Amino acid sequence: MFLPSPLHPQLFPRPLQSLSRKIVRSKMNSTLVGVFTITLVFLSAFVNMFMCNSKDLLDCLAAEHNISVIHVNACHVVESAFNYSLGNEQGFCGNSRPNCNFPEYFTYSVLLSLLACSVFLQISCIGKLVLMLAIELTYVLIVEVPRVTLFDNADLLVTANAIDISSNGTSQCPEHATKVALKVVTPIIISVFVLALYLHAQQVESTARLDFLWKLQATEEKEEMEELQAYNRRLLHNILPKDVAAHFLARERRNDELYYQSCECVAVMFASIANFSEFYVELEANNEGVECLRLLNEIIADFDEIISEDRFRQLEKIKTIGSTYMAASGLNDSTYDKVGKTHIKALADFAMKLMDQMKYINEHSFNNFQMKIGLNIGPVVAGVIGARKPQYDIWGNTVNVASRMDSTGVPDRIQVTTDMYQKQLLPSLVGAASVPGPGVPASCEHQADQRCFPLEKTRRSTRPNPESSAGCCGACGLSSSAAAARPAPPRACGLWLRSSSPCSARTAAARRPRPGREAGLTEETRPEDAEQGVVF
Repeated sequence: MFLPSPLHPQLFPRPLQSLSRKIVRSKMNSTLVGVFTITLVFLSAFVNMFMCNSKDLLDCLAAEHNISVIHVNACHVVESAFNYSLGNEQGFCGNSRPNCNFPEYFTYSVLLSLLACSVFLQISCIGKLVLMLAIELTYVLIVEVPRVTLFDNADLLVTANAIDISSNGTSQCPEHATKVALKVVTPIIISVFVLALYLHAQQVESTARLDFLWKLQATEEKEEMEELQAYNRRLLHNILPKDVAAHFLARERRNDELYYQSCECVAVMFASIANFSEFYVELEANNEGVECLRLLNEIIADFDEIISEDRFRQLEKIKTIGSTYMAASGLNDSTYDKVGKTHIKALADFAMKLMDQMKYINEHSFNNFQMKIGLNIGPVVAGVIGARKPQYDIWGNTVNVASRMDSTGVPDRIQVTTDMYQKQLLPSLVGAASVPGPGVPASCEHQADQRCFPLEKTRRSTRPNPESSAGCCGACGLSSSAAAARPAPPRACGLWLRSSSPCSARTAAARRPRPGREAGLTEETRPEDAEQGVVF
């Protein structure tokens, strides 16, 4: 069984935790706690000194031998009848207090208390020096004035213990003691120790300051590195989807390595500004076309901001080609909804949002931009090509058909394939009617409140000709006068099919007045390239 660490803060009471936080967060509090602790250790080191016998052994020996104090030496200690020795702990001269025959241990304890100063890093080296000098001065004054007899007695007993006693019982007393007095050695030892601790504290503080500066510098560099990495990731995410970028960031990529992914059901959208080429002119007034590009950049930036909304998180911007915006949904497991097909509905909502945004831009920029949007669903292959400048793209017939839905569409309308319309995957796009294209076999039906127009792949404009709308509707069983009396709905729509029917035969016969020119179209068309689609 493992016991929790005693240093874990949750094991201590809340008041103690609060007190600890106050001490750590305040330099003044930390310094006061350090000074108090060192003072307490210092007092506990020498306080027992005052419990020792302070009688002067020289006075006792002078009185015993009836001589002057200055003539007393170590031989008198040996010759004394009171058995004065280092091992005798009885009080001298009849004093009941115990003898402290080794007072240097008090000095050693004070040195240990000085070592406590090096533990507290919160105290500056100057503060430590002042504190250690105060401790040294206090102790030296005690040693030299009130308790000097302890050190004198110890010196006399040590010298007496070293006297060589001859075989005949007589002792040879030295005239002068060769041992340095403890009251002289003690201040020297403490002073050297204080100096050494001060130099150590200065070195520690210098190292701590350098560590702090290096840590601060490392933190700043780490933050800059993280910001740079985040910026690089954002740039990479602007080029590649997040899951693809994570794939390349997770491991080293070789230049010849191919990344691809087969997608089962992807919704693809092409949205183009139909008349931007007419708007773009290079004049001196617009800085040789720079202002036109600036407006296009603002429009694309608005589209990017819309696709970044949370409700469009299933969508992925693929690229922009001139004034055409390409996006897709359902490219990975996190965005593909196999059951509910919500990724397709999200792309339809995004297309409607782009239409609304373009109307807003026209109102505030006093322009008349017209958008054409084409949608399609189906399997695609997504991949990254290129070594130095990798590009993410999608390929497949689904993409080609979606592009044709856009290029053959009608301005201010959204054109989808018949497959999308028949599967009823687009609840946002309502009010569709089936209309045959000229020269293409089709089966069609009309709603009473909608206008129809021929729609087919053209090289330029496919805007319906008002003169030919009656022919279109008449070919499907609706008279020209009835068609003319119908009010135009908010969204016109059209459908192309390849299935044949009697209606389609009549349409083909009635819509071909002369070779090379199709009724209801303003430009030359190519019926053999026509695709099926529904316009909203």
